[in-house]
Amino acid sequence: MENKNLDINLNSIAKSVSIPDVSIIEFAINLLIALFLAYTIKIFYENFAKSLSNRKIFSNILIYIALTTTVIITIVKSSLALSLGLVGALSIVRFRTAIKDPEELSYLFISIAIGLGLGANQRLVTIIGVILILVVVYFLRLKDNKIKTGSLFLILSTDDNKEKLEISKIINILDKFSEFIEVKKIEQTNSRQELSLNIILKDPKDIDKITEELNNYHKDLDINIIDSHSIFN
Repeated sequence: MENKNLDINLNSIAKSVSIPDVSIIEFAINLLIALFLAYTIKIFYENFAKSLSNRKIFSNILIYIALTTTVIITIVKSSLALSLGLVGALSIVRFRTAIKDPEELSYLFISIAIGLGLGANQRLVTIIGVILILVVVYFLRLKDNKIKTGSLFLILSTDDNKEKLEISKIINILDKFSEFIEVKKIEQTNSRQELSLNIILKDPKDIDKITEELNNYHKDLDINIIDSHSIFN
């Protein structure tokens, strides 16, 4: 009796350890759907993201993650041993690159969700979910569409440390010509001062006036003005 129980337990363990057969056709279909959805996410990220990082390089990562996650979940979904092996492998890996932008993180989660859904062969749920997310993103961006007009990324820097940049004075200057001001970065070292801002102009023709007033405020100020919707495109 004990031998029978032992055989049953060994058989159940062997079944859990054995690698299940994967339908190549279904796997190929899921990969193609993942590629299509991930590419759509890539296009949305490049056109609608507010991130100031290199969007084209980062958007390619979204495709890699979606496809890789699809492959991994397809392999491990029906095998306890492979699932435990995946957990062990992930516990060894250390990701050193910090993601500081929450928007980048949200797009990464969408890509992972695509891989998880299609790896688990839940095509309809995954497609509907991604479409709904993209619809929400689209309408939220339509709401902020007016920001595109006169939206600039302003970098003010100087190597003169005798006269420090006073953020309040700079904002007062910009406030006369802008309807929106957001400080993105402040950097002050022994050799350099730098201030980065997002601004939305009331009238795009006021750029010359802004430059003139900023130069009057600080004669050694380097001014870089970039269209925030064309950065890295």
